[in-house]
Amino acid sequence: RLRTFEDAHEQLGADAAVLSSRAYLKLKRELEQLRREADRFDKNEQLAKYDRERKIASTSGQGEDMIQAVEPLLILAAAGLLEVLEHDGVIRQVLTYSDCFSDPIAR
Repeated sequence: RLRTFEDAHEQLGADAAVLSSRAYLKLKRELEQLRREADRFDKNEQLAKYDRERKIASTSGQGEDMIQAVEPLLILAAAGLLEVLEHDGVIRQVLTYSDCFSDPIAR
């Protein structure tokens, strides 16, 4: 839906003289609202991923200490800044982007 409005906005933007200023502004406001909704959706997806990772840590048998120890890593993982590799709820390895660039296999 957002892409359709962006396309329409670009096409109509060139022909803005044909549109009344009121119609053009309405389309522009609608596009801005859709962009805000898309940003909110992205943030909600990141938070959901963080919650899933936190539940994995909490069920690994390590208790609250484990959660506090790995929580900064999970926040970074949810933001896409590093990758947490886990198996059976236990974190086995943490890969940062710099690891990927230095490791020829990961690259």
